[in-house]
Amino acid sequence: MKTHNSSGAARKLKSDQFAGLSNSIYCSINSKIYLTSNIWTSTGLVNSAGVTIKDIIVSEDYKPGDLPEA
Repeated sequence: MKTHNSSGAARKLKSDQFAGLSNSIYCSINSKIYLTSNIWTSTGLVNSAGVTIKDIIVSEDYKPGDLPEA
C-alpha cells in the first residue's frame, strides 16, 4: 500500500528524513504491524505498539496502486 502524505513538503522527503518511515508498505490481512520508535506518545503511537490487519476495504473501481478506503 502506498501511503498518503497530507503535506506537499512531506511527499518530497526521503524516508531517512522521517525516522526511516517508508511511503509504502506491503501488507495483507492478518499482517502484524509494530512501531519501532515513539512517534506520537500522547496518542499511544509508541515503541512496540502493534496492530493486526483484519480487513482491507477498497472501492468498487479499485485498481492496483490505489489507496484502500479503510
